[in-house]
Amino acid sequence: MAFQKGDRTINRSINQNKLYTKISGESGILSTTSLILVHNVDHHMLSDLIKNSNGDELGEGILDTMVTTLISMHDLEKSRTNSTTDSIYIVKPKIHGPEEVDFTVKLFAKIEKALRLKKIPLK
Repeated sequence: MAFQKGDRTINRSINQNKLYTKISGESGILSTTSLILVHNVDHHMLSDLIKNSNGDELGEGILDTMVTTLISMHDLEKSRTNSTTDSIYIVKPKIHGPEEVDFTVKLFAKIEKALRLKKIPLK
């Protein structure tokens, strides 16, 4: 896909999957594509779409995380085109420092609980 950005033409294409050798010696394939691409904003952007009990605007990143999760759940339940391991992958941009990492981990945990997502052990 080609498009103009200023005075340049940018060409985008899908990367080929990468072959690798596992520790066991077996061959493996690493998918290099994402079929669902949703841009999440950082936690510092506020939106009047989401407010706390005092009426204060909250971070738009909270809403982004919930909506992205709901979209991904639909994919997992219907088509399973984005994950072969029943996982949801969300990248949160511009996380600065341990406090924001902690906030993100807690946010994910609360959304998982609210939406009754099954826990998948780390491998």
